[in-house]
Order: sequence, then C-alpha cells, then structure tokens
Amino acid sequence: MEARTRLRPMAEVWDWQRHAACRGLDSEVFYAPPGVRGEARRRRDQLARAVCDGCPVRAVCADFALRHGERHGVWGGMSEQERCALLDAAPRLHRTDRTA
Repeated sequence: MEARTRLRPMAEVWDWQRHAACRGLDSEVFYAPPGVRGEARRRRDQLARAVCDGCPVRAVCADFALRHGERHGVWGGMSEQERCALLDAAPRLHRTDRTA
C-alpha cells in the first residue's frame, strides 16, 4: 500500500482572508484593469496600500503572496514590483514552488 500525503484543507490555507480589511471590496482596487498605467496605476496602488495599512492580517497576506509567487495585484501592502524585487534578492527564502 502506498503512503499518502495529506493536504491541508483549502479553508485552512485561506482562513486568514476572513479577517482581511479588503474582504468584500472591489478587486480592481488591488488588481489594475488591463492598460492602467502611470498616475492612474500609482493612485490605485496608493488606495490599495491604504486598505492594507490597517489590516490585521497584512503580514500573513504578504507572506502568502511571496510564498506562492503571486505575480499580480497588491498583497500585504506590496506591489508586484516590490514582491518581485524581494523574491529576486532572496529567491529561496520565501518561494515554496521552486526546487533547490
């Protein structure tokens, strides 16, 4: 008989989102629609960060995005570019989907 690996239930993985300040907000606050650039993009990022600033699960959200390689949107108060810079600086520190 083969050994089986038990996966964590998805509800546990995402449970932190129930406490997020962004819960119920329009996703366009955190994910820019295609073609949004420049000043409009900066304003969108500032609005998203303002929501993240007071969020009780901000650190968990940022960690989740880093560990799972989330490439889009503002997570835990960090933009796509900020997360990419962190991952480039320490690629093995956070990513779980990369192999050694």
